[in-house]
Amino acid sequence: MARADELHSLGRGLFVWSAFDSSVRAELWSSAVAHDGGLTVFDPIALASDALIELLEHGPVRAIALTNANHERDAWRWSERYEVPVHARAEAAAGFATATCIDAPPPGWQRRELDGAAPGETAYHHAATGGLTVLGDILINLATHPFQPLPDKYCADPKVVPQSLARLLDLQFERLAFAHGEPILEGAYGRLAALVASLR
Repeated sequence: MARADELHSLGRGLFVWSAFDSSVRAELWSSAVAHDGGLTVFDPIALASDALIELLEHGPVRAIALTNANHERDAWRWSERYEVPVHARAEAAAGFATATCIDAPPPGWQRRELDGAAPGETAYHHAATGGLTVLGDILINLATHPFQPLPDKYCADPKVVPQSLARLLDLQFERLAFAHGEPILEGAYGRLAALVASLR
């Protein structure tokens, strides 16, 4: 399993870390959001001890959330270590080998179910942290594939992806965090709206 050595603080409670996982040949990104005195952690990979200590200075881990069935990653170690639940859609959790998930968003978060990409694909939105939305695979923002939908060959039903992305436009956000790629810290809503229009 990939392990990140560095934690990056991006302001307004958002933290990210990433590492390349040779088993899936992809850069894996995880995020955590500090709000209401605690941390909600998304799609977590392992984090080096010094970086983890730095993260925990911003509050205790209160919840783990997974954005799809492919992102089990290191979630169960985080869940067991901090004795907190894992939140994921039932469709996402169906293939997991370990503990049962809560089929509901973490406290303080809204979720959008996004069909067409990976099984159980879910976006999580938190209005109070600078209008942040956290995404799984439906959008990627890698240096080699900047801000684009998941390539068709990895999608369950590529024809549905544009409609799912359009559903995100009823949320009010300015920042996007990804499971694969660097976050967008301003103007994210406009960029997504333009992308959705280009896919029609």
